[in-house]
Amino acid sequence: MKPEMRDMAGLYAVGALSPAEAAEFEAYMRTSPEAQAEVAEFLATAARLGDAVAEAPPAAMKDRVLAEVAQTRQEPPVVTALASRRPLWRRAVPLAVAAAVILVLGIVGIRLNDRVNDLETEQAVLAAADAVTVELDGDDGSLRVVWSASERRAAVVGDGVAMVSSDQTYELWRIADGEFDPVGLFRPDGDGDVLSIFDADDLIDDNTILAVTVEAAGGVDQPTGDPVFASRV
Repeated sequence: MKPEMRDMAGLYAVGALSPAEAAEFEAYMRTSPEAQAEVAEFLATAARLGDAVAEAPPAAMKDRVLAEVAQTRQEPPVVTALASRRPLWRRAVPLAVAAAVILVLGIVGIRLNDRVNDLETEQAVLAAADAVTVELDGDDGSLRVVWSASERRAAVVGDGVAMVSSDQTYELWRIADGEFDPVGLFRPDGDGDVLSIFDADDLIDDNTILAVTVEAAGGVDQPTGDPVFASRV
């Protein structure tokens, strides 16, 4: 690939070239299998990242990335003739894209790792010889609690559960002898699916009631509304 075209593949893939530059690069790309392959790799990577990230990165991420790029020297000083010097933005934008990709990959890795850990714990709870399952009654979706005394954990699994507003959460309660003990907080994903794991040394026994209420984000010490899911064990 021609040196002056080397940086343009990534910029072309993310739509960062001007119309004139894009036309110039497309003309070159028609004669360069190497350029075609590099653009295809950029596009495939962008597509994979788009599929993997369940939530959009924080709005301030772009500003932080660009601010870091602007303040950090990426290359040692090089003395060259002015005419041979590439425009600064052609160097800076690929670096910003690379930095953003690294941050996104970090977020994706953390979320995927958390998800894998939850799935592994759920399987351990479900497979435990002493696992007890309680189906909760509710009008919006289905929800069940699986608890294992030996694993000392409970899994809350559901589907079709209604999303609550950003300042609200679902809270699971254990009710025994008139006392309300908070177990944990959970929120469904965009499809209404629920998978949350809680530490629970003592959750289910005779005359226990499990209930779920909608509370303010962060949860409360005592329920403030009527249960939306509940069942007596």
